[in-house]
Amino acid sequence: MRTTLHAGAMLLAVLAVITAPALWSQEAGSMPRSCNIAGTWYGGGAEAKYLMTIIQDPGGDFVALGDGAFSQISFGLPVQTMYSGTIVKGSGRGYEFFSIGMVNNTTNFPAPTPEVWGVHSTVRMTDCNTLVFDYDFFGAYSWPTTKTPFLSQPDYVVVLPPFQETYHRMPTRCTVCSKH
Repeated sequence: MRTTLHAGAMLLAVLAVITAPALWSQEAGSMPRSCNIAGTWYGGGAEAKYLMTIIQDPGGDFVALGDGAFSQISFGLPVQTMYSGTIVKGSGRGYEFFSIGMVNNTTNFPAPTPEVWGVHSTVRMTDCNTLVFDYDFFGAYSWPTTKTPFLSQPDYVVVLPPFQETYHRMPTRCTVCSKH
């Protein structure tokens, strides 16, 4: 009986050593996590760079908040909001992204001529730390309007699609930080 218990304990110890690496994500020393799109991301396209935070909602979709690292004053748009959007599960392993932001050509209040800019893309993970957005729509809706972004034709196209952006997951460990 004692030999059987000893052998069982040894088997559990060996299994723990063998399976432990599978409990960690791709980065050694980081906490276990699933490979999904939730997280903090940085990147963008050739012209514009963004920070993006993606949070999974209780229904399984994702909320995406993006903020550009640039000003649009040179385009005559001194006011811009962050982009707020939704990412929904698409076909297969991909996702579909809908996002809107607002711009204005004046800093006056109340804003006489705001525009809603809408973007749409498919999203795919190329690995657990890389997201690729393939855009097929970037339209503007001038206010006042009875139009609905994504359901109505835009007043004009902001950027002619197709275009692509790539984002990288912000690491959750620091190999260059001092250990205090």
